[in-house]
Amino acid sequence: MNDKLTIVVEDPNIWISYLIGSKYGSFIDFLDNENFKFIICPEYIQEIKEVTEKEKYRKWFTKEAADALISIIENKCENINIIPSPVENLRDKNDSYLINLAQQGNADILVSNDDDFKELKGKIGKTKIMTLAEFFYFYMEISKKGFSKKP
Repeated sequence: MNDKLTIVVEDPNIWISYLIGSKYGSFIDFLDNENFKFIICPEYIQEIKEVTEKEKYRKWFTKEAADALISIIENKCENINIIPSPVENLRDKNDSYLINLAQQGNADILVSNDDDFKELKGKIGKTKIMTLAEFFYFYMEISKKGFSKKP
């Protein structure tokens, strides 16, 4: 394993899209790449649970599928406790915990397709904000080279 891992926070909405079965089919495999460390927090898991329990998603995936995915995320990601703090310039204050997680977890990348994050000009402290497409490209480049580099 490398001593220079790229630390990543993924927006939970990416997992919801994964469950729905959109174009993120291989995304779960990213969790096993030794060049990356994916971090979560209790608020992260809570958001996924709340969203996946909504009845409107039953036509797309079962509760059992959602529970299985949550279990995988909990087992393959590092869970850290964060200290809530306000985030300036964030339209959706409910997403503050993701910025707190990225900052307090020393994340190199926050992956999100949410326009609210794009408004933050691509970077928060040392954390670079990437869309999923940008992260896919970055991930593939790192995987080809076999080592981790900071974005």
